[in-house]
Amino acid sequence: EPVGEWADERRERLRDLHVEALDALGRAQMQRERYAEAADAFRALLAVDPVNEDACRRQMICLTRLGDRAAALRAYDALVRALRDELGVRPEPETSTLRDKLVSAS
Repeated sequence: EPVGEWADERRERLRDLHVEALDALGRAQMQRERYAEAADAFRALLAVDPVNEDACRRQMICLTRLGDRAAALRAYDALVRALRDELGVRPEPETSTLRDKLVSAS
């Protein structure tokens, strides 16, 4: 079924471009210290790609800079569930270390 395969490939490519655009937007907003906008971009990215640890870490940093440590920890918990359910893995050490720093700072 060549048409179906082509459509699937196209859909996947568009999804990848969407993720890349949201990541670039979030990073740009972080550089401008617009943490609320950056967190929103990373939240949108995670809605499309819930196992993206880089995006989750960036979102956690933004939320922490906004003073919402609880939301940052909820983002971590959502990532842990997604990684377990979708891939059967645990978060990378860098992600867990960030979470531990947030917990110890409270």
